[in-house]
Amino acid sequence: MRTAIIFLAVSLYLSLAPHAATAGAKKPFTATTVQMMRNAADQHGNIYVSDQGMRFEFKENGRDVVQIILPEQNIMRVLFLADKIYMEVQTPNNKASMADNKGAPCPKIPAMTCTKISVDKFGELDVERWTQSMKGVQGVSTLWWEPKRKMVVRQHYPDGRIMQLSLVGNVDHYGRAAERWNISYAQPNGQVVKAHRLVDTDLGIIVYERDPSGMTRELRNLKVVTGDPAWFKVPNGFTRVEQPQTNKPAQQ
Repeated sequence: MRTAIIFLAVSLYLSLAPHAATAGAKKPFTATTVQMMRNAADQHGNIYVSDQGMRFEFKENGRDVVQIILPEQNIMRVLFLADKIYMEVQTPNNKASMADNKGAPCPKIPAMTCTKISVDKFGELDVERWTQSMKGVQGVSTLWWEPKRKMVVRQHYPDGRIMQLSLVGNVDHYGRAAERWNISYAQPNGQVVKAHRLVDTDLGIIVYERDPSGMTRELRNLKVVTGDPAWFKVPNGFTRVEQPQTNKPAQQ
């Protein structure tokens, strides 16, 4: 049972890491991940990213844990270093969301329709306007896509929400060049909340993000390196264990 609890905790912890660090980087890199939020201890980890996958190292209740994501194989591994055990599970087919869609703002998902409508101006930026819809989901989103940076700078959602980014300028983030983008989220009732992010100029990934609640996620000590296949291997001497199963029938 404790193993199952740890497995869930690991999955939740990974979801708090900078999402853009898991895919889309133009070069392999390593970095320290830091998450800060009000009334909670800072969370730190180490991340290793290449086109093969992602490795995330951190501590859970004082224990050293490693999580490995291999999108091409649809595999997630969780290693408990002190116990020399690991679990391996099949993940949903996320190759489409991890891969670069060669100039389109939408992942290659069969149920998704993504159509380029026009070429527009967004401030001083040259952008493309696209529509996006999902089979079985009512409504259509409109996206303004900046193809050079491969990022959505404005999006209108079917429920009336609007997300918009504005480029502030160039900044320094721990010795690396980055662009600062301010973000506004407008609700249909007129309420607007603010956030901002820093995008590494070289790698094209988010290295700092502050959300409307004040929670921040960032990458520090980022280094461009040569990717190492050993990042994603299970060390010798580790035993695979299965995730505990319950006897309760699955519910709809």
